[in-house]
Amino acid sequence: MDEIDECCWYSSDFTHLKECYKKAIVQTKIDERCKIIEAHAFDGCNNLTKVELPENITEIGESAFANCISLREITGTEQLEKIGSSAFYLCDSLTKFTISQKIDIIEPHTFDGCHRLSKIELPANVHEIGESAFANCISLREITGTEQLEKIGSSAFYLCDSLTKFTISQKIDIIEPHTFDGCHNLSKIELPANVREIGESAFANCISLREITGTENVEKIGSHAFYHCISLQKFSFPSAVKTVEPYTFYDCRGLMDVGDLSNVKSIGDFAFCNCMTLKTITLPPATTFEYFGKEPFEGCENLDEETKNRIKELIEVTNSQNR
Repeated sequence: MDEIDECCWYSSDFTHLKECYKKAIVQTKIDERCKIIEAHAFDGCNNLTKVELPENITEIGESAFANCISLREITGTEQLEKIGSSAFYLCDSLTKFTISQKIDIIEPHTFDGCHRLSKIELPANVHEIGESAFANCISLREITGTEQLEKIGSSAFYLCDSLTKFTISQKIDIIEPHTFDGCHNLSKIELPANVREIGESAFANCISLREITGTENVEKIGSHAFYHCISLQKFSFPSAVKTVEPYTFYDCRGLMDVGDLSNVKSIGDFAFCNCMTLKTITLPPATTFEYFGKEPFEGCENLDEETKNRIKELIEVTNSQNR
């Protein structure tokens, strides 16, 4: 038979906290016998401001504290072995959180929407950050301990507006779609030699991104990868990439140099649209070129005559191939 304290239901031996039935609760100290806080236990406790975890706690379940919009402080997290997905989803008032040395994965959406979370220190044991784990953490300025990561899920740092720098681990081989999309204050990225793919919209809307290095070994770049990166000035296009996907550099107004595109066989729709400061591009020979999308250089007002003529040549070749 389950046991009931002043605000929560527990299992008969008090090792599992099943649910907080008093949704208006402001503070709570979890029973010292509790080991697991089950899924959705405190979900929607809008007035909850502080939680004290006991020494025996090992697991926080999925969405356990989701939508606790007033939760500012949670203590006793150092001994946790597992934190479920969306555990602190939309905990709008949470300013800090200590991640246990025993945690190895930050599950999807764990801190999604924690708008006041400003700093995260990843312990050495963490090797994976799940999808949207820190998405919408608009005050997150710093995240340390990323050097040992083996995987970062899609949209992991989506709209982390205050993030200014990020060290990508040497073990990462794919920058997943939307990983840094909307990181408005991210100014520089150094890709390690192991990175082979940059996913769709991976760095889209990074309006302060001026420099990205280490692109030499990249084999695939997704559409919209650098969409609206208005401060990006230079990009060394990888020789192994044969297709410039649609909207890849759309609205990169400060882009002056994209490197050598002579190995490219296809340029997608609006790929370089509104790259207003782009002057010279080394384009592929017409004999090896296969596809020219819709207006890929529309709004590129400063292209020199030689580049404009080469573009016309490629258009004529692809038009004749499609007749």
